[in-house]
Amino acid sequence: MMGMTLLLLKQQTLQGGTHPVRKRSLAQILVRRGWKMQTKKQMTKCISNEADLICELLKHGAKATDGIIQQSSMIRMCTLSLMHLQLQGFHAIDAAAAMVGITKECKLMCDWIKKEDKLITFGFFTRHRLEECRLIRIRTLDVMLSILKGSSFPPSKMWLDLVANN
Repeated sequence: MMGMTLLLLKQQTLQGGTHPVRKRSLAQILVRRGWKMQTKKQMTKCISNEADLICELLKHGAKATDGIIQQSSMIRMCTLSLMHLQLQGFHAIDAAAAMVGITKECKLMCDWIKKEDKLITFGFFTRHRLEECRLIRIRTLDVMLSILKGSSFPPSKMWLDLVANN
């Protein structure tokens, strides 16, 4: 609904005989608002998929202290923190891209668990798609953490402990 309203407003303004500077600035504002909405959607999807992965892992016998569950919890916490920051510019693009990647890998892992009806076990030196998912998630989480470390995010003791353990 909001997106359609913004699109109609943009079309009406751009078709009218308004000043070119005003047209351009309004178009930029609308693009930014649209980008923020897309970023928030991606953040929500990321949090939701990580929760689904945790549920599947727990259903199949994983312990709350398992590495993947800890990683998912940290990803969810980073995502919520990034959402709170209301990032702009390159940081917003970087954060959204990181969440797109993590969401994709999370979905692949979750689908594999459902299909195979068993827990994921990672072996040494395996060239398996799930191992690649794990590595992508680790590196992408590092990107999210670096965005947060470079921001004005107010760290709490719990947050500092999580970052220190990563």
